[in-house]
Amino acid sequence: MGNTSDYFVEGFQPQEGQFLFLHLDKIEEEIYNKKKGVLIVGDNVSDLVFDTPLIMFLQKRARKVYYAVKREPFRNDLSMRDVYGFGLMRGLPVTFVPGTDYVGIWGEDLERMLEGLGGVDTVIVKGMANYETLSEWVYSVPVIHIMKTKCRPVSEAIGVRQGSYVIRLFGA
Repeated sequence: MGNTSDYFVEGFQPQEGQFLFLHLDKIEEEIYNKKKGVLIVGDNVSDLVFDTPLIMFLQKRARKVYYAVKREPFRNDLSMRDVYGFGLMRGLPVTFVPGTDYVGIWGEDLERMLEGLGGVDTVIVKGMANYETLSEWVYSVPVIHIMKTKCRPVSEAIGVRQGSYVIRLFGA
């Protein structure tokens, strides 16, 4: 839903059938049965409204949560400057991890984050750009992608209708 605020996407009203949970049973297993840390790779500033309850949900299940955002402002992506400058998520026991300063996140960068954090057994990646930059990466841990499919090539690659909101598990 945070993707509806993208500056290049016109106003959007979700319609029935546009929310697709692919591999829901495996996603539930990732969330409920694993006990190590979770790395969330954030996306847009407005996604923070939806990420905060997700973080609290995971923490109630005794999961340590790491949240990766851009180091510096980049388009409308959430940045370390936003988080600290505006006091976002103040009081939540979340470890913020500096991400990249370009569109998406590459597999090599994600691997470096995982190695540096240690103890992460699930990754949640937000946004279509992150999916695009990771789509050819060989996943070393299960990755749950949450995104809106905004273009035909990505929609076709995943096998959904363009404009769909998708939660899909990769690498498990």
